[in-house]
Amino acid sequence: MATVGTQSDFDPHQDEVEPTPHVPLDTWVERHGTTVGLLVGIAAVIATLLRYVD
Repeated sequence: MATVGTQSDFDPHQDEVEPTPHVPLDTWVERHGTTVGLLVGIAAVIATLLRYVD
């Protein structure tokens, strides 16, 4: 597993782990980051509501 860091110090070959060739990480984040953020936010709201409903 590659260490998590900023884009500048990320070396794709550091742990012999090749990134997915046709889907660069930054492009994936640009494309799906908002959706993932919304889903996480909705899940947090639902979890909070369920906690108070009990």
